[in-house]
Amino acid sequence: MSPHARMSHLIAAATLWCAVASAPVAAQSYPTGPVKLISQAAIGSGPDATARVIADRLSSIWKQQVYVVNRPGAGGLIAARAAAAEPPDGSTLYMPNSSTILVLPVTHAPLPLDLEASFQPVGIVGIGYMMLSVTPSSGITSVADLIARAKAAPGKLDFAAGPPGTLPHISSLLFLEQAGVKMTYVPFTGSAQSQQAALSGSISVVFDGVGPQFGAIEGGQLKPLAVTAPMRLAVLPNVPSMAEFLPGYAADSWQPLMLPAGAPKHIVDAVADGLRAVQADPGVQARFRLFGLEFMRLSPDETAGFIRSEQAKWKPIIARLGVKPGN
Repeated sequence: MSPHARMSHLIAAATLWCAVASAPVAAQSYPTGPVKLISQAAIGSGPDATARVIADRLSSIWKQQVYVVNRPGAGGLIAARAAAAEPPDGSTLYMPNSSTILVLPVTHAPLPLDLEASFQPVGIVGIGYMMLSVTPSSGITSVADLIARAKAAPGKLDFAAGPPGTLPHISSLLFLEQAGVKMTYVPFTGSAQSQQAALSGSISVVFDGVGPQFGAIEGGQLKPLAVTAPMRLAVLPNVPSMAEFLPGYAADSWQPLMLPAGAPKHIVDAVADGLRAVQADPGVQARFRLFGLEFMRLSPDETAGFIRSEQAKWKPIIARLGVKPGN
């Protein structure tokens, strides 16, 4: 190697070393203090549990406290307005449900804030699916059996599907439309209330998230008929996909991680790196599987594109189904 080539090699190596050595310093520049994570979820709900797992793991990674602030109500609007009013300095993260982004702009138009202009998407925390279940005492054995009974007695079967305007509710309406049946929707404030109604015999059909139903399924108090994923889930391999009965049917729910609009790029990148580190954690992966969630590893730009595509997909469906505003 000539002296000139050797010197060039050493300079390049030194430059690379400096870049690598300085990376941790840059990464440690955020956050410099506690970070709050605003969630629309009620304390004790499935989305709240997800938010707390994310906050706990980010606290360990960043060596700064990340704590959840619950602002439920108005279909997510209360939390959205609170998060949008925060400074874009990275001291506040926002983790809404997908129903806020997909449903609110349709059912509550015009909104008092522009959701797209108010937030910077960072990534998708996880994607979950709904599950159609029945009580064992109902005697219903499959989706085909349920459809047959509903067609034989339109409106006689009662079902729970979360509060009005939520993704479980909308997913249930899509099921009724595609199956060509009528059932009577009984609104409940949350998963715990709808399951209690099922266990008490008040209703026999539940359309809710996979995670909230997991305990009742394992305990034999609910019988799963189908999940709304496009294919069977690894955590429930014996439960059919709804598409096996209604080809083309698919419905899901997801939670994005966002920052108030105007956050500097280095903060957006740091939060995105933190989320990727959380998603790579085997312990978090195991807990999310129990919640019925799967990871989506998207960059901030990919997340923004994903959200736009989901809005384009669901807006006409929500309008067509006549979804009314929820609380």
